[in-house]
Amino acid sequence: MDKLLRNNWFVKLLSFLIALLLYTVVTGDEPSSPFGLGAPTGGSSEQPRQMENVDLAVHYDEDKYIISNVRKKVTIQIQGSEALMMRTYLADDYEVFIDLTGKGPGTYTVPVQAKGFPDDLQIKVIPSQVTVSIHEKVAESFPVQIDLINEGQLAEGYTVGDPIVSPSQVKIIAGKDVIDRIAFVEGLVDVKGADDTVEESVTLSVYGQEGNKLNVEIVPPVVKVKVPIIGPSTTVPVQIERKGSLPDGLSIQSIEKKQREITLFGPQEVLDEIQFVKVPLNLDEISEDQTVELEVPIPEDVNKIAPEKIKVGVDVAKEVTKTLEDIPINVVGKSEGLFVTFLNPSDGVVNVTLTGPEGALESIEDQDIEAYIDVNGLSTGEHSVNIQVNSLQSNIGAEPAIDQAEIDITEKEADDSGSE
Repeated sequence: MDKLLRNNWFVKLLSFLIALLLYTVVTGDEPSSPFGLGAPTGGSSEQPRQMENVDLAVHYDEDKYIISNVRKKVTIQIQGSEALMMRTYLADDYEVFIDLTGKGPGTYTVPVQAKGFPDDLQIKVIPSQVTVSIHEKVAESFPVQIDLINEGQLAEGYTVGDPIVSPSQVKIIAGKDVIDRIAFVEGLVDVKGADDTVEESVTLSVYGQEGNKLNVEIVPPVVKVKVPIIGPSTTVPVQIERKGSLPDGLSIQSIEKKQREITLFGPQEVLDEIQFVKVPLNLDEISEDQTVELEVPIPEDVNKIAPEKIKVGVDVAKEVTKTLEDIPINVVGKSEGLFVTFLNPSDGVVNVTLTGPEGALESIEDQDIEAYIDVNGLSTGEHSVNIQVNSLQSNIGAEPAIDQAEIDITEKEADDSGSE
């Protein structure tokens, strides 16, 4: 049924039958023509009938020219037998047209012609002639402008970035006089309530210098638009977190971050708590000097980060060891009024073995190494406390010759030797 309704001939026949039925019901007479008056079908008629809203075709060189100011519909007055007029009304094999073949730019008044009508049918076109203008076809490229509407109604805390249009220019095809009047080509994007990038296919319009919309051909008529919506953000430093270990005999000479900072986007209360972002570096995959690309993990409750990956230059060198002797063991975390005496090592010093690249170890000195014990929370009496060692150079490993120190904590004055 849908196919029948889309068939022009079927629709005309159906319209005719309905009109004929209504006429019969109203008049009670013999069926007459679908035009409303006249002799019964099959007879002759002296009364002309009119066919309204007939398409007017225009023949011209469409590759070179554009036409304007031409009407699209005309009226055809026909006269003849009812049967012949009825067949003409139902038929779709006639054409009403104006012929501008061979004519160049200018304004012309030309006759309206008709063909395909039966020879025995008298026809008259209303109007019998029309005026039309021919323009040289011009194609010119124009940049696309995007107008953002409801920009003041973004989600709270968000701002809008510059729209990205693809393609950024379109071709306008029109008469030269119209091309000269073009002011801009524009598309509209509504960003009301947006809290993420808006992506849309946007239909374009062309406006003249007076602000009026121009009826021209746009190629392409639709463009893709991406509007970045930028939420609250903060920038924090990157920390490289080493995981795994290098092959035996190698040590890290240096690690150079090509990107030292990361921008985070998300709720402001979440961003306020983040001081840095740790990026893991897997040493198991490093065997020589190289630049690696590391994926930056997104912190919890952060919407997105930029960039998502960073490059890190890793230089390795032959690993060597070096021992620094008699490094003083500092005491931290001691409560006021308490004294700490070293029992072992009794002199309160320790040898430290350093591991790292040869060049770095050559320049390292005693003051670059810190050994200490933490007695925070310890009461009076003897204790075994872990000896901890820090190196001021991150690529130097440091281990004490002994893991623990034996100490005695008292509340009275201790001997000057080996006590604090």
